[in-house]
Amino acid sequence: MFPDYLQFFCKKNYLSIIDFLNQKEGSSIRDISNHFEMSYMGVKQICEKLEKANYIKSYTDLKKKRGRPEKFYYLTEKVNPLFSYQKEDFILHFLQSSENIYGIEAKERIIWNLYKTLKEKWESKIKNFTKLSEKINQLVILKNQSGYRTTWKYHQESKEFRITDSYHPLQKIFEETSFIKRLEKQIFEEILETKIEIEISKQGITCKILSL
Repeated sequence: MFPDYLQFFCKKNYLSIIDFLNQKEGSSIRDISNHFEMSYMGVKQICEKLEKANYIKSYTDLKKKRGRPEKFYYLTEKVNPLFSYQKEDFILHFLQSSENIYGIEAKERIIWNLYKTLKEKWESKIKNFTKLSEKINQLVILKNQSGYRTTWKYHQESKEFRITDSYHPLQKIFEETSFIKRLEKQIFEEILETKIEIEISKQGITCKILSL
């Protein structure tokens, strides 16, 4: 028997909308309907069913000055299996095999090369942005396109941005070794050109960035 989420997403346009929200979280029904050239009511019905099933959540913009308040949609952690599949187990097995055969240095060199490649790819698409919030937003988009489940938010009280990975392809390694935590901290400080702190919790991996 197939998992429930596979049966659910066999329905037309459901998975397409989830994939769209994975790349552009905080989109409205109008944004989605314009992208797929679907009717407003058709998208609304799908979003309502996805929200009822807890695959997406919404918030209403009550500050909108004209027209009716508009809803914006985000993915929940329930969609993580759609993006992780078996990649995580394969990566972990590959890295462990490399360590068993060639030693711990081989494992760390592979991880370093992976981050080096991602840094070069992401940095080239972020360098033209000047504001920190713009850089963070673009980084989150790029991470979601690369298989992460990432969101960001500005916290007014602490005056800091927080980037949270509710799904990270290498999260199990984060929990086992400090090397990858130091490496990710270094890479993202270079990309965003600011200091960050990384915390690991049940909610995922969070980067805290003080607003300058």
